[in-house]
Amino acid sequence: MKPVVVSGGKPPQPEWLRRLLGEDFFHEVAFLWFSGHQATRTSAGLHVRYAALMDAGLEHLQDLPQLQALGLGGTPIRDAGLQHLERSSQLRSLDLAETQVTDAGLKYLVALNQLEVLALERTQITDSGLEHLRGLTRLKTLYLQGLPITDAGLKYFVGLRQLRFLWLDKTQVTDAGLEHVKGLTSLQLLFLSRTQVTDAGLEYLKGLPGLVDLSLEGTQVSDAGMVHLKG
Repeated sequence: MKPVVVSGGKPPQPEWLRRLLGEDFFHEVAFLWFSGHQATRTSAGLHVRYAALMDAGLEHLQDLPQLQALGLGGTPIRDAGLQHLERSSQLRSLDLAETQVTDAGLKYLVALNQLEVLALERTQITDSGLEHLRGLTRLKTLYLQGLPITDAGLKYFVGLRQLRFLWLDKTQVTDAGLEHVKGLTSLQLLFLSRTQVTDAGLEYLKGLPGLVDLSLEGTQVSDAGMVHLKG
């Protein structure tokens, strides 16, 4: 299936798109992006570009039973809109970056136990909201940069043993928070740029055998701290 990009002055409605694409098209849709930014092309899927998408518009996701990836980054979606995701049990990738989502909205993600990629950067999520992620044990990629989260929020990650890529840059994480990361032995990439991490915190990372990409720009880490990562 070739990628389809739909944009225009009216909200995307399934009835309208059915007339354009055919009644059976939606049973095969696996990828859907609503974005205020330029749509990104991929090898398959449906890309709908509409910057003014409202929460009520997500009600029509129930017509997409095979939806695996949903991009809402840069749209004005709020917590109320996320309630329509509870039945999207096949979702594996969800982009909520730069939306109006708060801690309360994340409770609607609890049922998405197939989720592997979640982007929450530059939203209003705090430590309290991260508790709703503790049961998403298939998560492999998590974007949290720019959030006001602290060490306390990282305690909810201890069960995310499949996590491979974690962005914590520009958060309030310190050395103490990295103690909750030390058991995530599948980690391959960890971004800690512009956090309060110091040399002492790197000791918690020495037990991560697969870690190959560690970003520490703008931290207080010195050459002395890098000793913890050797061998």
